[in-house]
This record gives sequence, structure tokens and C-alpha cells, in this order.
Amino acid sequence: MNARSKIGFGCVGLSAQPFESGALKLLEVAYNEGITHFDTAPLYGKGYSEKIVGKFLKGKRENVTVTTKFGLSGGIARDIPAWLALPLNQLKKIKENKIQSTKAQFQTPGLLTYRRIDITAVRDSFEKSLRNLRTEYIDFYLLHEAMPHFLTDEALHYILGLKQKGFVKKIGIASAYPSIEGIQPATINDWEILQYENSLLHPSEYLLDSFSDKKHFYHSILKPLSYKEINVSLKDTIAGLLLARAAKINKEGMLLFSTSKKSNVKTNLQSFDMYNRYSIEELNTILSNAIH
Repeated sequence: MNARSKIGFGCVGLSAQPFESGALKLLEVAYNEGITHFDTAPLYGKGYSEKIVGKFLKGKRENVTVTTKFGLSGGIARDIPAWLALPLNQLKKIKENKIQSTKAQFQTPGLLTYRRIDITAVRDSFEKSLRNLRTEYIDFYLLHEAMPHFLTDEALHYILGLKQKGFVKKIGIASAYPSIEGIQPATINDWEILQYENSLLHPSEYLLDSFSDKKHFYHSILKPLSYKEINVSLKDTIAGLLLARAAKINKEGMLLFSTSKKSNVKTNLQSFDMYNRYSIEELNTILSNAIH
């Protein structure tokens, strides 16, 4: 199996591209580089991420897997096409001229607060995702920043019915790792996927043993790059190094990364290929000298 098949592309930032054509080209580059899994959600860009992924999927649907999510509202998107919405969003950002810190503030994710998720919200979200993605089924359908007990009995029955009928291949939970840590394994027998942070900032690999019967999807693997000082000699390959380390930890799972630059897709994957030949001990040694 190609090692790159373990890597998926996170589509959270697609709608931040200045033009829809650029977002589609970014996805095409990822696909041409061997990435066949794409992760999106209704929350991302108020649905525009799903819409862009849906346009990208034309002619490729049987060759890729797609994650989208439910249970967390993304607000109401304006009824304008993505090709127009993205440039307008870019102009708005320029006009607002927001000043942001160049260094990310690290915060440990907090525990979730209960909210009721009923069948109407789930059904509406699912049907809209199918329309946005232009697909007849969803490979991985994940409960977004929520726990299964947030679902009403009707909502849970509806989700399980989607899976039974083949509209959803696998269901799972996408939440911060401290919340997943508190789940009693016996209560999620029907849920097959757990998606959460794993990085040098979020050492959550202990969850692999706690939920050994689940498939684990890691995200935020490259988080240290936004706040740590990196040895200049490894600036171009540190992302691949972190991805390779995550692959050694999560041997059977999926690794997600995202970027807004086509060149980064190629560089990250090339360096991943190089470092994937190293042992976990060798990778940890290199990392200890690379980040401070």
C-alpha cells in the first residue's frame, strides 16, 4: 500500500482562497500527488468548502473518500455561488485589515458543553451535505464537536439508518481529545471513527490503546510549526517529518493536513516519503534537535 494513502487533505481553509479556481487547483494538486481522502464540514466556510469539494469530485468520486460532519451549525450561507463568494470574502478581509499575531496561542482544548441535537437538525444537515458534495453517499460521517448522548433517540436512529441503507459508510466522532478521553468505550459500539488532535502540542496517542477497536484520524499534526522555533536546516522538511512521526504512531489510521499553497502540498509529501523510512526513535531524535 502506498504510504501516501494514509494522508488526507483538510479542506477547512478552501473558502479562504481568493478564487474558486485556485481552491479547485489546490485540490487537484493534492489528488495528483496521491491524496485520495478529503475532509470537510458544513461549518467550514459556511458550506462553501463542501461546495468546492463537490465540484472537485466530478469524475473522481469512486477514487476518493470524503469525510463531512454534522451536529455543529455553520450559520446560514448567502445563496451566491462559490466563484463569486470567495472574491467577495477576500475583499472583505482586505477592507477590515485585521491585524493578527504571527505566533499562535497554544490552548488545551476544553470539554464540551451539552447541547441537544434532534433529528430535524441532523436530517437537514445530511441532505444539504449531499447536495453540496454532489454525491449519493458519504464515506465518513462524523459527529462534530459533540458526543453521541447529545443526540436524541430519533436522531441516533436516523444516523444508524443512513448507515444501514448505505448512504453513509462509517460513522464517527470528531471532537477535541479531552472530550473523547472521557467516553466510556462500551457506549460507542456503533461508532467506528474517532477524529481528534495529535501533535507535539497534543500528545493524545494514549487514545489508541483506550479505543483499540476504532480507526483514528489525526489532525493538527503540523500545529507546532505556527509557534515553535525551527532549525533553519529543516524548515523545508519539518512538515513531512511530523507527518512521518504521526504515521509511525497511528499505524492503521488517517493523518490530515491542510495548506493554502500548492507548493506546500508537494514539499510536505516529498519530505514525508523521505522520513517515512526512518524509525520512530530516529524521528524523535531528529525532532529534538529541530524544534525548540
